[in-house]
This record gives sequence, C-alpha cells and structure tokens, in this order.
Amino acid sequence: MLRIVAGFFMALVLAGPALAQDADYARREALARQVVDLIDPGEALEAVLMTLPDVIAAESTDMSPDERALFKSVMMTSFREAMPPFMDRIFEAMVPLYAETFTVAELEAMLVFYATPEGRSIMKKSLALGAEAQQLSMALLPGFMEDMAVSVCRQLDCDPAEFLADMQ
Repeated sequence: MLRIVAGFFMALVLAGPALAQDADYARREALARQVVDLIDPGEALEAVLMTLPDVIAAESTDMSPDERALFKSVMMTSFREAMPPFMDRIFEAMVPLYAETFTVAELEAMLVFYATPEGRSIMKKSLALGAEAQQLSMALLPGFMEDMAVSVCRQLDCDPAEFLADMQ
C-alpha cells in the first residue's frame, strides 16, 4: 500500500512541471495566434506578387513579348486566386512555430511593439524585405552552386563543370 501511495505522490510531483508546461504552452499559443493575426495576408500577398513579374521575365526569355505578357497576366490572376487560402494555411501553421520559439514575455513584447505605428511599419517593411531577400538569394544561388562544386570536386578530385552538369 505504501508503494502505491508513494507512486501516486511521485506521479503528482512529476506531473506538476508537465502541467505547468502545458499551461505555459497554451498561453504562448494564444499569444502567438494574436501575433500571427497581426500579419496582414494582403500585404504578404502583395509583396509576393510584386516580385513575380521579374521572376517570370527572367525565366521566360524564350517567349515573345506578347506571350510573356499573356503568361504574366495568367500567373497574376492565378496567384490572386490561389494565394489567400495558401496564406491562411501558412499563418495557421505559424502559430505553433511562434508558440514553440518565443517565450510568453517575448510574445507579449511583440504584441505591444506591433501595436505601435513603428511596429506596424517594421512588419510591413519586413514582409517586403523578405520577398526581396528571396529574389536576391535566387540570383546568388548559381554562384553558390559553382562554389560548392569547386569545393566538392577539390575534395573528391572531380571536374566542377561536370559535377554541376550532373546536378541539373
């Protein structure tokens, strides 16, 4: 009987931190949802759409100007139709990510900061910067791949040009 009581007592002692963690996570999740709700999907969509024509133009050099214009128009319409539900899914998936990454204090500080005009401005600019950073990364990717090929082939004694050709 003493073992059962001791076991029950130990279970309660060990469950305390777990219950506290669950309560803390629930609080972080609620705060995370508020932070994510501050992100305006319309602005995120706009930031993505603004980069699209440049990406399409860079990738469709074999099309005539008329074909490229039609393709851009079709792509813009398709983006406007498909992006809102996609963004909703992304934002929903961001809630647990924010809840697992940030503390209650950090999430509360985000809510206070993003409620200010400066915070809203920084959030808007960050979305646009994210889109520009993605474009920049894509532009720099070929050079990175060449550097990787040189490094790999230096170690494996191969030809970087052949290595790159095999990768494509």
